[in-house]
Order: sequence, then structure tokens, then C-alpha cells
Amino acid sequence: MRYVTLVRVPGPGASSVQVEDGTTLAQFAADHSLNGRQLIVDGEGVAPEAWGSTSLDGATEIFATGAVKGN
Repeated sequence: MRYVTLVRVPGPGASSVQVEDGTTLAQFAADHSLNGRQLIVDGEGVAPEAWGSTSLDGATEIFATGAVKGN
């Protein structure tokens, strides 16, 4: 078990979250209600269809962004 930085924009910003060894991006997204957002792991965007095969072992930062409705 270790920690990664999760940055949610829009949202509460950055926080440290616990990640178990072997966690996939799909499981992480489900655990943190991130479905529907674009996820970027250590600076590289990951397509939603690849989340299930993307391991977070070794990851340090996950950036979760979503569309913001303009005025």
C-alpha cells in the first residue's frame, strides 16, 4: 500500500489517496467516483477503454479533469 496524488479539476484540487498494489485505473476510478472524467497518469492521458489494463503500480499522480459548462 502506498499513496498517490489525486488532482480533481473541477473539484477539491489535490489530495493524497491510498492505493493498493495491483490496483488498475478502472478500479481507482470506480473507488473515487471518477468515471466520466479524462484521467491522466503521470502526465500521460489514458483512454477509458485502457483503464482496465492500466496498472497504477509506480504511478505518483493522477489528474482527473472534466468538462466545465461555460457562461
